[in-house]
Amino acid sequence: MEHSKKIINILLNILFCAALLRFFTQNAFLRPYAGSAAKELAGGLLLLASLYANYFLLYPKLHEKHCWLYWGCVIVVSITLAVADLAIAYPFIIKINGPLIAKIGAYNYFSYHSLYIAGRNLAFNFFPFMLRERQMLQQALNKEVQIVYQEFRKIDVIDKEKNLVFIPIDDIYYCVKNSNENHFYTVEGKDYYRPGSMKHLEQLFSEEEFIRISPSIMVPFRFIRSCDGNGVLMKNMPWSPQKLYFEFDPKHRVEIARKVDMGLRNYRAESREKRQKPVRNTKNRKPSVPPKEKLDEILIDIMLHPGCNTKKLNEDTGLSLSTIERCITELRKKRFIQHEGSKKTGGYRVTKKGAAAISEEQAAVSS
Repeated sequence: MEHSKKIINILLNILFCAALLRFFTQNAFLRPYAGSAAKELAGGLLLLASLYANYFLLYPKLHEKHCWLYWGCVIVVSITLAVADLAIAYPFIIKINGPLIAKIGAYNYFSYHSLYIAGRNLAFNFFPFMLRERQMLQQALNKEVQIVYQEFRKIDVIDKEKNLVFIPIDDIYYCVKNSNENHFYTVEGKDYYRPGSMKHLEQLFSEEEFIRISPSIMVPFRFIRSCDGNGVLMKNMPWSPQKLYFEFDPKHRVEIARKVDMGLRNYRAESREKRQKPVRNTKNRKPSVPPKEKLDEILIDIMLHPGCNTKKLNEDTGLSLSTIERCITELRKKRFIQHEGSKKTGGYRVTKKGAAAISEEQAAVSS
């Protein structure tokens, strides 16, 4: 696709150059005839060179940072080309208009034509400036729209009262092109419009969310109910008494049907993934603190059975091993118990601090 666009661009440029050169070889525009087609062609080539030099060299390098220098260069180039154009035609002009030049003077004759030719060149060189300005403005607008679309998931449209509003992308039910406007129908049944082409909407919207099924209709995958190969049936809306069915472009029916089918599969798969609960990260999760009753039960059991291990505590208290391990971790943090012996044969004993805590608890209960 990109290669075909480049080829078309090159062909259009060649056609433009050929038309302009043809014009110069047939009509000496704003200056006397040069005397031969070759000299007319040379004058046309000079003007073409100035046009493309302005478009590709002068404007990109000078306009943004040195605007006055840019226009100064354009004026100087236009005047220089006018003088060169007259120099090419000078021998024939002297031969044909010798008496007239002798009468009014060579300076008056050539300055008059130089002014007109320089004005012509300046006018031609104004077109690249306008084209560049329009392209830069369009790129800036597209960038702003893309930011709003990506960050806020909204698009700027115009309502029936001619007011500019922003509507959520997810609320667009379908889009219809009408003349030079794109009409947006929302899930609430409201109608908005936006100047521009459907091609621009294709570039703006994501291919994973919207698909253009005909030259004048674009629909989102989220509201497609089914596809029968010839068109799509949209989901029912409260404001729509009839079911909406849009047919595919007959020329590309098979290709569009394949894209719709693939797009629906991908959209539904992504929707299922979003609906699934996220997996909890238990690796770095801190264990919860057991209640005081279970801590006291474990502490008292260790005091009654010094040297007991987790297996013995499980048999005595009936608590799960995970709960016992959390209780032991908490009691060791408080330094109420300590481990003695090896990991396999050792066990837990109550420290003096733990015994004091038990005594205080019993005294508080008895009082």
